[in-house]
Amino acid sequence: MPRHEKTTECATGIGSKVAKKQKVKAGKSNIWNPDVCYNIDIVPEEQKTKKKSKQKSKTKPSSSSRKEATNVVVSTLQLPPPPSCSVEVLRMISSNHLRKQLTKLRKSHRNPEDAADSSMKHAVMAVERWFMRYFLQNPVTTDEYDADPVIPCPSDDMEIDPGFVKDLEAAGDTEEAAGTVVKTFYKLSKTAALAISKKRKAMSECNKKSLENVVVVHHRHSCDVMLSTNKKNLLKINPVHYEKLKVMYTRQLQRKQLVLLSNEKEVAAYTTFDVSEFHRRLFCVLARYHSIQGHGFQAACTEHVFDVLHTHFGVNLECFASPLNSRYARYCSAFPDTDACFGSLGSFFNFYPTAGSFQANPPFEPALMLAMVQHMERLFSNNADNNDGPLSFIVVVPGWKECEAFQLLQSSAYLQTAVPIAQSDHGFCDGASHQRRDRYQISPYDTFFFFLQNDKAVHKWPIKDGAISELKVAMAHGVPSPSMQARHDKAGRGTSDIARGVYKGKKSRATGDGVMKRKREELLLKKKKRQKVMSGIKIKTGS
Repeated sequence: MPRHEKTTECATGIGSKVAKKQKVKAGKSNIWNPDVCYNIDIVPEEQKTKKKSKQKSKTKPSSSSRKEATNVVVSTLQLPPPPSCSVEVLRMISSNHLRKQLTKLRKSHRNPEDAADSSMKHAVMAVERWFMRYFLQNPVTTDEYDADPVIPCPSDDMEIDPGFVKDLEAAGDTEEAAGTVVKTFYKLSKTAALAISKKRKAMSECNKKSLENVVVVHHRHSCDVMLSTNKKNLLKINPVHYEKLKVMYTRQLQRKQLVLLSNEKEVAAYTTFDVSEFHRRLFCVLARYHSIQGHGFQAACTEHVFDVLHTHFGVNLECFASPLNSRYARYCSAFPDTDACFGSLGSFFNFYPTAGSFQANPPFEPALMLAMVQHMERLFSNNADNNDGPLSFIVVVPGWKECEAFQLLQSSAYLQTAVPIAQSDHGFCDGASHQRRDRYQISPYDTFFFFLQNDKAVHKWPIKDGAISELKVAMAHGVPSPSMQARHDKAGRGTSDIARGVYKGKKSRATGDGVMKRKREELLLKKKKRQKVMSGIKIKTGS
């Protein structure tokens, strides 16, 4: 039974036409636009505390007060303290261990008839989807040490997530076995989360973060990022992404020194760039997004699409992004503790703009998409109540007709137009493009662009046929060329592969089907040569 009721738009063939002409050299793509930046008010810490002391009423904050809270999500005077690199390594190891334990649990609870069959269907993205649903219901703040931002810590009496059970059933497990597996997995996840929490407290008390030395080895097409004391856990990043994060970090350092004085004069002071500190922050970001894996959820629209959206619709902020895949200097992301120093404003669900034009391409998880649409509806309602400025959201979601979020978008009172794009006519930037040679991947579904605008936004950013045509061509640029697609298939990294962009090691250690076949042929050839040489030696000695 298919997982989703998919739309079936008629393909125009534009995707293959653009892909055949496409040729992007490694390290030459324009991965971000630093000139486009969402403006926020700069409020010093002293004035921020004064405003908090004045607002003592227990009433629900208005949209204007919410805007003030949003503008200081990231303190302009002090960035969040850097996470511990050692804790991030433990988090990486724990998340990988949990995924392996899920496979073992599923094997141990299989039916005797199924157990005879050695093959077992992989529960693709089941863990990652549960992670998102859990933290959507149990958000974590940066000052909580008992709660981990990546690995859930479910309580003993927490109900089993029905979505998790359905994912395991779709992979071939029975309902009873899936429920038992999920219960046991909850306990393993809680144990891992508490161990990480204990490690975080120990590192904060002994203050050993400054002693963590991160080594970065630059190669021609990649950079190796690792701890000096633990080179086994190697992380990769392309040189172009390395330079991007370096610029983003430097600009954020400059922003945090911009202080609004009491006499309303601005004073800019610049700090000295600390390479060691930057490398620690870089390691934490790479380790964090490696821990959550699910690079399919991190896919983004191409740079061509963002240029069209900015030119015609004034878009200057992404509602769902990361430092690795963001197009603009400002964006919302899931992890402010690691991302704030690279320009993140925090979670979209803590973002309350009163005006502006935004792009939203959420992870394709139904519960998360539904929460996004509901949050946007509240923002439009607050905007109308306070008669604020033009507000626009351009939402990018898959064509899943059974999805409640898709249905709400279709029936929204603020919907101006919906633009469907056939599956074969477009692609996205790979969620692991920061560590890969090829940047684009084909889309597994039809994609819809929903334009949600209030009346003021309709007048300021009208939706014209020419802009829509440019948007469709821009989406076609995401279709990988035949050579790109061949490399994806050879590496086993398609849209439903198990690896999901995890770095597999150097080529000499590759284990794909084609590589193993070639190695077997080489070993057989060497064996034949050795036998031929030995037979020649025997003939000579016998004569």
